[in-house]
Amino acid sequence: MFGCAFVGMLAGLLPRATGRREVLMLAVYGSLSGYLFGFLLNLSFWPFSLDPNSSIAYLPGLPFTEQWQRYLAFDVATSLGWDTGRAVTNFVCVMLAGPAVLTTFRRAARKARFRAPVRFAARKPDGEGPDLAARAAFDEAGVHEVRERFFIDASAQVAGAGQAMFQQLRAVQRVVGSGAAHTSAAFHDAYHPYLDLVWAYRVSVRGELKDRAFSPESFGWEAWDGRERCPVCRGELTTGA
Repeated sequence: MFGCAFVGMLAGLLPRATGRREVLMLAVYGSLSGYLFGFLLNLSFWPFSLDPNSSIAYLPGLPFTEQWQRYLAFDVATSLGWDTGRAVTNFVCVMLAGPAVLTTFRRAARKARFRAPVRFAARKPDGEGPDLAARAAFDEAGVHEVRERFFIDASAQVAGAGQAMFQQLRAVQRVVGSGAAHTSAAFHDAYHPYLDLVWAYRVSVRGELKDRAFSPESFGWEAWDGRERCPVCRGELTTGA
C-alpha cells in the first residue's frame, strides 16, 4: 500500500500532455515507477531484517550514510532484476494499450458526471413573439449548463471550440428573435457559420479522444457549413436572390 500510494500520487502530479507525448510520458513514468515501487517495498521491511553478520542488512547504531549504502546494496542484490522486468513490462504495456485505455477513461469521465447539474433560471424578457420563444428554447435546452461544463472539464482546445460554437448560436438566436424565417437569407447567414463551428467542435472532441480525424471530404461534402447542400442557399445562388 505504501508503494502504490506513492506511485499513484506522483502520477497525479505529472504535467498535462496530449497525443503521443502523453502516452510516451506515461510509459516512461510507468517504467520508472517499476523501480520506485520495488525500492519502497524493500524499504518497508528492510529495517526489520536484522542480521549482524550481513553487510547489506540494517544494523542499528550506524550513521545514516552507511545505512544508506547498505540499503542500496540490499536493493540491488535482492530485487533489481525483478524491478527491471516490471519496468520493461510497464513501458511496453503502456505504449501498446495506453491510447485505447486513455480514450476509454475520457469517455467514461464525460458520462460519469455525478455532480449536481447547474441549472439557470429562465429569464422573463419583456415583449412577446419570436424573441421570447427563442430565449425560452435556449434556456430549456440547457445551453448555459453545457457551456459551463466546457470551462470546467474540457481541454483548452475543446473549450475554445465550444465557446465559438456557443457565440454563433447566440447569433442564430438573435436572428430568430428578430423574426427572421428559416428560409430567409438573414437566417442562413447566421446558421451556416454555426453549423461550421459545430463540426469544428466535433473534430476537436475526436482529436482529444484520439479517434480518427475526418474532414468534409469524408462525407463527400465541400465544406462543413453545408451551404452546397442547402436548398435555400442553392436557390439563392441559382436565382441571384
